[in-house]
Amino acid sequence: MSALQAMLSKGGLPPGGLTQGLPPGMPLFNVTIDNSIVLNIPINGRTFLCFDSSKAGSKGLWSGDNPLFYIVDNFLMQFSIGALMTRFLMFIMQPLHQTSFVPQVLAGLLIGPSGISRDESFKQHVFTLKSVYPTETLGVFGCMLYLFVIGLKMDVGIVKRCGKRAWFIGLATFILPLLLTIPLAYILAVSFKLEHSLESSLLFVAILESSNSFHVICCLLADLNLLNSELGYLATSASMISGLLSMTMLNIGFTVKQTMGSGAEAWVFTIVSSLTLVFVIVLVLRPIVLWMIRESPEGKPVKEWYLTFIMVMMMLSAFLSELFGQHLLFGPTIFGLAIPDGPPIGSALTDELEWFATELFLPLFYLILGGKMDVRLVDMKTALMVELLSVVALIGKMVGTIVPCILCKMSFQEGFILALILGSLGFLDIQFFSRAVQLQFISGNCFTVMTVSSMLLTAVISPVLRYLYNPSKRYISYKKRTIQHNKRNAELRVAVCVYDQENVPTMINLLQASNPTPYSPIAVFVLHLVELVGRTAPMFITHQSLNKLPARSELIINTFRIYEEQNKEFITLRSYTSVAPLNTIHDDVCTLGLNRRTSLIIVPFHVQWNVDGTIQSTHHRSVNINILNNAPCSIAILIDRGNLSGSVLAAYRAFSRVCMIFLGGPDDREALAYATRMCDQSSLHLTLFRITEAQCDIQPSNHHAVEQRKDDEMVSEFKENHSDCERITYREEAVNNGVGTVRAIRMVEENFELILVGRRHEADSPLLMGLTEWSEYPELGLVGDMLASPDCTSPVSVLVVQQHICVTDHLPESPRPQHRIAEPAEDMP
Repeated sequence: MSALQAMLSKGGLPPGGLTQGLPPGMPLFNVTIDNSIVLNIPINGRTFLCFDSSKAGSKGLWSGDNPLFYIVDNFLMQFSIGALMTRFLMFIMQPLHQTSFVPQVLAGLLIGPSGISRDESFKQHVFTLKSVYPTETLGVFGCMLYLFVIGLKMDVGIVKRCGKRAWFIGLATFILPLLLTIPLAYILAVSFKLEHSLESSLLFVAILESSNSFHVICCLLADLNLLNSELGYLATSASMISGLLSMTMLNIGFTVKQTMGSGAEAWVFTIVSSLTLVFVIVLVLRPIVLWMIRESPEGKPVKEWYLTFIMVMMMLSAFLSELFGQHLLFGPTIFGLAIPDGPPIGSALTDELEWFATELFLPLFYLILGGKMDVRLVDMKTALMVELLSVVALIGKMVGTIVPCILCKMSFQEGFILALILGSLGFLDIQFFSRAVQLQFISGNCFTVMTVSSMLLTAVISPVLRYLYNPSKRYISYKKRTIQHNKRNAELRVAVCVYDQENVPTMINLLQASNPTPYSPIAVFVLHLVELVGRTAPMFITHQSLNKLPARSELIINTFRIYEEQNKEFITLRSYTSVAPLNTIHDDVCTLGLNRRTSLIIVPFHVQWNVDGTIQSTHHRSVNINILNNAPCSIAILIDRGNLSGSVLAAYRAFSRVCMIFLGGPDDREALAYATRMCDQSSLHLTLFRITEAQCDIQPSNHHAVEQRKDDEMVSEFKENHSDCERITYREEAVNNGVGTVRAIRMVEENFELILVGRRHEADSPLLMGLTEWSEYPELGLVGDMLASPDCTSPVSVLVVQQHICVTDHLPESPRPQHRIAEPAEDMP
């Protein structure tokens, strides 16, 4: 007792006054179940706790110790409960299309006093007072890492690249909510008799609810797979503008509040020292990081000491932030923003830190957050006042989004969807709320209502956005955009997608075989697809002829430019780079095809054959499947097996022996239309190999009869037009079943350098009977899958063609199925 009195005396409280203000019969302190001493009189709003700090870890159950009464063991229990609860809620809420923010906040609420911690026995054993300090410390450390990663993934240069529409929307969503909520807060404060804590909180509740966060919007878009949709790009740009303005406003407000009562000099010194820290980060540390980037060869791992130096500087910036009167998260956030996003440094740091911070340490922050919230203590008046300001702030954001969208010639539905996106709240908003409570801007009850309201708002917005906005609807066409329906001497417009340099030679060989001439030129739109790594915002880059190319795209784009220069009379080239998540990058491909009115999109097959015969599988299979399911025109998958010799000269040798295997159906007719275009290439020999059914007594259905007539007409026209050309050969073979088809294909596959096939065929066709169960890659169709199998040892490249289906093909009277492909499981190649 004397030690406790001495400790309190150091804080300015005389020992004789300890019992003053205590209710009769209440002891001065309580002894908890783990032998800690808790003072019953809060001093300056703080609870004093006395415990034996030497007892950090227990000796184990077999030594008679209760591990839950020791700090380290108790912390590990809390750590495990927080992570498991968060993961469990994420799992059960996945079908509801919720973002990670909702289950994280809900986990904190369920574990805290609003949930199972209301049970005193559980609270005393699991969430002891002495364990709060290490849990909160590591939770804040996790927030520091997380915000540093946020800064790493953000591209501040977006602000300079934003168009007028994004600036208009960003400024409106920042200003209009403030214009609505601040007067309303003043009216509520003077019109109702409120408690002082609530009355003084209303103005700051209005400001906090009106703020925006760029990272919150990007995380929402990423979770909903909308990051690189048309509205996703606009939301990213607009939220960057409003988010930076909000962050600047709030940090200035926090600084002013923190230095109140310390004189004007304290405020000036805090601002000057904070600006000095920013200048040191930008003018000293950033150039050092840029030097590290220049010294890191592309494709090789970053040196470990580079990453160690950056981590040390990050923690030093946090220390200096606290030293200069800012929150410790200020410096790491600015330092993260100063480091260029993407590879090599940005992506390396993101790979090292993101999972560690997000999955392990961030649940601790939400655990502490939940421990500070008890919904039972919130009175109705506080809830109604705060919710009213929250709703008005949301209305302000929505009006501030919809009106500029309509003025910019966007539809009301697009404006409404964009307003829902920009009205979402998340992690950074909760950080600002927490900082406001710490500085006594708002009361604890207001914080509870604001946090729960943010969670509920995001929980509603996410599924609504899923329901309202489907980017693939933009690609639906009422006009056939195919090679077959393209005029014979008209320009052929082709989108060529490449993942890496290995895809380039065969793509160029295919373009050369497509017979570009001055009378029938080819417009090529090259799109380099790059996975989004180490950054938050996607990019779609249009490469002008004189602009410096990104390092990762330079060799690819320059190779195509050389090809264009060599064939400039009949080849026109436009080049682009898309940097986006793999699960949504197909939106950029389909948008390019739609806007450029292409008749064909060509993508590489995700499996690559090495010179030594081994197979290398990339992670692009789901990209190809998504393009197949959503393409606004015909699409072809190119299987490159033509350079197993390893010769560079052989890689760029144009195709001279081509075969088109024709079984029948729209896709085969599209492949034949492409092959017909190749026929006029003087150096190319082409064989049309038609496989037909042997004599069949079964009467074909009406649909089958119509399709067969179309097949016969197109083959007859091909034979008639090329009957006098020695380079063109026609072969036909009748088979009884799938075995006969396989045998026929195996007989001819070794004689050619390129084989064209259609992807889809009638499911009940006798030509493919018995082959369905052996299909490994449904996106190639049965014939394409056969030619891509390991059983095919010849170095022949294969082009699998799928004809575009327009809206009229989906009408009820059409019996042809849609043939959508399910996305592969994550563990599939």
